[in-house]
Amino acid sequence: PKKEKFHAVNGEVPHIRCETCQKAVKHLYRRTSEMREKSPRKKVEEDKIIELVEASCNPDKEEGEWISKFDIVKKGDSLQLSEKEVFGRCKQECRTIAKACEETISEVDTDLAEMIWQNKLSLSKLTNKICHSMSKACTKKAQNLKIDKRFDEEFEAMSEDERNADKIMKQMRGVPGMPGMEMYSREDIAK
Repeated sequence: PKKEKFHAVNGEVPHIRCETCQKAVKHLYRRTSEMREKSPRKKVEEDKIIELVEASCNPDKEEGEWISKFDIVKKGDSLQLSEKEVFGRCKQECRTIAKACEETISEVDTDLAEMIWQNKLSLSKLTNKICHSMSKACTKKAQNLKIDKRFDEEFEAMSEDERNADKIMKQMRGVPGMPGMEMYSREDIAK
């Protein structure tokens, strides 16, 4: 059985770009703080932060799995990100958030990694610098969205077993000799 592929909704990307940038910076700031806490001298190598930043918008990697906790919801005539307690299956909305993240973070990834590594800015100052000054994430105004025609994808939470299997698959994707490896559930095999 072929796994279903999901793609971003390009028309929604501009409407969530600013908030996605802010969530991405917050995620990177927190992850780096956790890395520092675990480090013997409270220091993290710059290349580790660069790797984290570069992979942070890819929900198929461990560094980007934070994206699958968000749902895109309609609020009035705009779209917003709603954070869930659990990780969800990465479908169309997840891919849309990933694309918005990639478009903004790739603009500034080297500078962002360096600023996080230097650890001189508070989260709010870093967010303002990245999302408002250095990138166009929060400066471009999105055109009106045809929200009445928007399909709202249901957020599908992952079970604990699915989450564990997903984590293993994400770790294995980086292992040489394991490209494109697929994992199937009993239901998939029965089809």
